[in-house]
Amino acid sequence: MKIRSGIQPRPRRVLLYGIHGIGKGVWASNAPKPIFINLEDGLGDIDCDKTDPISSFREVSESLDWLASNDHPYRSVVIDTIDWLDKLIQKDVCNSMGVSVLADIDWGKGNAKCVPYWEWHVKQLDRLWKEKKMMIILLAHAKIEKFSPPDNDSYDRYSPAIHKVANSMLQEWCDEVFFTNYKIYTKQTDEGFNRIRTQAVGGKERLVYTSESAASFAKNRLNLPSEIPLDWSVYESGMRSFYQQNKTESKIIVNTQADDGPITSKLVTERYQPKAAELVPAGAELASGDAVGVDVVGIVVNGTSRPEEQLARASVSAEGDQAYEDESPF
Repeated sequence: MKIRSGIQPRPRRVLLYGIHGIGKGVWASNAPKPIFINLEDGLGDIDCDKTDPISSFREVSESLDWLASNDHPYRSVVIDTIDWLDKLIQKDVCNSMGVSVLADIDWGKGNAKCVPYWEWHVKQLDRLWKEKKMMIILLAHAKIEKFSPPDNDSYDRYSPAIHKVANSMLQEWCDEVFFTNYKIYTKQTDEGFNRIRTQAVGGKERLVYTSESAASFAKNRLNLPSEIPLDWSVYESGMRSFYQQNKTESKIIVNTQADDGPITSKLVTERYQPKAAELVPAGAELASGDAVGVDVVGIVVNGTSRPEEQLARASVSAEGDQAYEDESPF
């Protein structure tokens, strides 16, 4: 059994939904080396790598399987969009059942027959996330639906435009669920005779809502502000800030093996906050048992730290003769 401690940096799993034409695709195109799974065929004006237009669930599955099974330069996969994927799933279910629409399936079981497709889709995305260390970005349009909390009256709110079972599954799996919309204000004018005129103003500022509100579902695990601009660099900055503020790294313990033998190093599981770490200059002499943060010195040989081996994050072999830089999730 392996026990890990501290914050573990990893690629993010993001669901971004919002009104049509607001710029979801452009936002996702700024992710690290993205490949778009092109379902809508609306990416012609965006400079990005994309598949040919896809028209079946099988093609989606084959595309994800190729990314999981082959070497490639991509570090992010973007599903554009999951509500179009929902349509392909429904189409496949209807064809298999010999009906035109899900509603024609007896006893209202049409949506239930879509669930295994979504489970398979999440399984494929999970494989890319875990094995290929790829960021997962799911884009979706928004719909307005009735929300009925058990402790209050029902009201309307925005949600991704897919079936509620798939919606719940994806929202639970993702690290971040963002809703994007234009910032709208209302202005009231007294027109006399007890008549109040309400006007909508604004509509130019594009915002991402990162926390749940009465108007929409959203969540994040990065302590982001509740509203941020629809700008990838702002989201990326929030990721970096979170990991820097909560950064934990392993220590290197330096040991002597014999009277005349070399000093070797080994990696231990103890963690520390970087603010408590003492910086060790390159070339400094280290005594037996000294602890050195791996974010400062990547390798120690014969008691001396090598300046050329200073790494952002590193793991060190038991012999103390190699260092490997971990790839950033950004």
